[in-house]
Amino acid sequence: MNDDARHAGTTLAGQRAAGGTPNVILVTFDSLSAEDMSLYGYRRHTTPFIDSFAGESYVFENMHANSNSTIPSLASIMTSRYPVKHRFDWLCSQPTGGSRAEDLGDVLKSKDYRTAAVIGMRPGYLWIDSLGTAGHGRLTRMMAGRFRERSISGVTTSLDATFRKTLEILDSACEPFFLWLHVYPPHRPYLPSRAFRGIFVKEKVFDVIHSQRPYYNRFYPATSQPAVDMLRGRYNEHILEIDHKFGAFLESIEDRGLFDTSIIVLTSDHGEMFERGYQGHCGPLLYNPLLHIPLIVRLPNGRPGGRVTTSAEQVDIAPTILDLLGCEIPRGMHGESLVGAMLGGCGSGKPKFSVSTAYRTAGGRSHGRSMAVVANGHKLILNVRSGACELYDLARDPGESTDLTTYEREMGQDLKEMILERSANDDAAFRRLLREAS
Repeated sequence: MNDDARHAGTTLAGQRAAGGTPNVILVTFDSLSAEDMSLYGYRRHTTPFIDSFAGESYVFENMHANSNSTIPSLASIMTSRYPVKHRFDWLCSQPTGGSRAEDLGDVLKSKDYRTAAVIGMRPGYLWIDSLGTAGHGRLTRMMAGRFRERSISGVTTSLDATFRKTLEILDSACEPFFLWLHVYPPHRPYLPSRAFRGIFVKEKVFDVIHSQRPYYNRFYPATSQPAVDMLRGRYNEHILEIDHKFGAFLESIEDRGLFDTSIIVLTSDHGEMFERGYQGHCGPLLYNPLLHIPLIVRLPNGRPGGRVTTSAEQVDIAPTILDLLGCEIPRGMHGESLVGAMLGGCGSGKPKFSVSTAYRTAGGRSHGRSMAVVANGHKLILNVRSGACELYDLARDPGESTDLTTYEREMGQDLKEMILERSANDDAAFRRLLREAS
């Protein structure tokens, strides 16, 4: 642990003295893009409650998803390993290979934490590892064996029910506990309740599932952009609703006396696209609307936080939580603690990596995989099959509108070599990506 981390550990000493080790509450929203949050400068006021919550938290301005799909991203959060290493495939519930490694749940269990997961992915819930027992099951087993993306099939998941179930579990909690809550909205279908529908889109459009389906995870022609913009309005209304429900959830946490005894982390698995001729997530694209996600860390008792400009990624979340608790970070984790950056440091500057899912059109044509790296203020996107690259200066061009591949050849080559070097650390996984891209 470095000096900054040791200092951060002392910031929790008062909490331990006052009654024990802090609890950990990790909340992940599905398909929540930072690009559509007022907290991150979006033009619509979509996240008023989260904005308020962030006022006494650390807000990471440059947080990157390690994948554009749910399963690889959530696995990276829990294991602190890159998708090419943990190999959880987005199309199935089982890892496609790789060795078992210690994850966040494992470490916290070894420190006598009770663990639980509430996954609001469909009618009802999937939750395991009761907080009242020390016992059986692993969060990783849940991801590997029972958690998967599901079709919408005409049914949405109730936000109220998801949060209500979480509170029921917390009411029987033995402290200290680690709770992971995954909230399905604002994932498609973008169908906010009537109280929120019409706030951003007055037209009577996209009010039912079948009207939205033709756009999900598909490329669309330029002539459809006005319709996609209205669909984005429904997505924004859905964000506003989850923000409202999350605010009520935090109030309930506070009523139970858990708000100021817990480290609360809010993030997302990936973002959502409504531009560049593509709607949804998954697929071959790795632009910022898909990869730029929120990360908010609130320490117990609402100690003053602030904006953190250091670049971060999902594999950094588990090491940061462990570091805040004074736990040793397992050697097999790829990420690094962000505690130093929270205290004003600049971070290590290590490259941040992402990989897309395999994608096929309705006709069976594969668009292949893409890989991306963020380093030196730039971002390179590499098409694994063709070798084609796109290079963007994120500091000057956060909208990724100007490809600099032709103009900054040396920078592009340096970043491409970073991707190849990262992949070379697991040749078998990279060969698998090449096969899937063909």
